[in-house]
Amino acid sequence: MVLKVVVVLVVFVVVARAGILAPAPIAAAPLFRAAPIAAAPVFRTIAPAHIAAAPVAKAVAVADADYDPNPQYSYGYDIQDGLTGDSKNHYESRSGDVVQGSYSLIDADGTRRIVEYAADSINGFNAVVHKEPLAIIAFVIFIAVARAGYLAPAPLAAPVAAVAAPIAEEYDPHPQYSYGYDIHDALTGDSKHHHETRNGDVVQGSYSLVDPDGTRRIVEYVADWATGFHAVVRKEPLAVAAPVAAAPFIGKAILH
Repeated sequence: MVLKVVVVLVVFVVVARAGILAPAPIAAAPLFRAAPIAAAPVFRTIAPAHIAAAPVAKAVAVADADYDPNPQYSYGYDIQDGLTGDSKNHYESRSGDVVQGSYSLIDADGTRRIVEYAADSINGFNAVVHKEPLAIIAFVIFIAVARAGYLAPAPLAAPVAAVAAPIAEEYDPHPQYSYGYDIHDALTGDSKHHHETRNGDVVQGSYSLVDPDGTRRIVEYVADWATGFHAVVRKEPLAVAAPVAAAPFIGKAILH
């Protein structure tokens, strides 16, 4: 038995050296592979469903029953008060989009300022201002009255002494009045006002207008028997307003 084991061992060694028996392969270390990583989800922008726009309110033009496509007016006044020295006038007329007028007053320097103006939708507001001394005005009035026949030439014959009957005249020892107007026409750019009151021998008032240089002239005046006529003149820039749709002309005049 021992002999068989020795013989088998010898045979095994000889076979091994002869290369017949290859060495047992060494098992390779297990290869660890990374588990596949799931790709991150791709987010796609999906257009939202169409949302209906909110209804937009539309302004519907309503015809104005009081709108006059061809407005016309005419007004004026003339004040010559020998008691207080108040002397001024104003005349204005409108035909459609054309406004024309003039006014005059006595300035603080004793001269008469005369303003002639016109306004329309094409040329805007335009005014011509000039001054005249009061002496020339009085002379022109005298000539006009004489030519009208109110002043008759003096008779050449010697006058006959006669007692003239007194002429009844309405006299108000305490006269009072108040008037005014205010015009702002967005279509022609005409913007002016005038307000005046009288209480006995005291007259107070103010007026404003747009001068050719684009500023607003404001005049406040007072006149009485004791101190005469006084005026304070100042200028203010016109406020720049947002453009608005032209509105129909509305003018108001207040007479008492």
